[in-house]
Amino acid sequence: MLVGSIPQKKVYVYFQAADMFIMPSLREGSPRVILEGMAAGLPIIATDVGEVRNILPLIQKQFIIKPNNMSKMIQAIRRIINNKKLSKTISDQNKKRVKQFNLKNTSSQLTRILEEYER
Repeated sequence: MLVGSIPQKKVYVYFQAADMFIMPSLREGSPRVILEGMAAGLPIIATDVGEVRNILPLIQKQFIIKPNNMSKMIQAIRRIINNKKLSKTISDQNKKRVKQFNLKNTSSQLTRILEEYER
């Protein structure tokens, strides 16, 4: 489902209706939408741009596709659709991994980095 821009309040409604989240971007920094999709428990299929590779859990690395490689993107989509067990495993891993990016954890990591820098 391609919906274009939607208000932030409605994003989670769309995530709840989805079976997966696909991000075929050519350029990104650290895409917050990936974290939102993970928090919703969606398997993520994304292009290898920005920080995507560092955000997704290990099980998701097989669904990171080089930009403009539509045949691999289609294969990944089919794999998620046809393998419910894999989809569920990824969903569980994404929910677990995204917790590492919450405010408490990221502020603790930043504090540790700053303390080491001061030494």
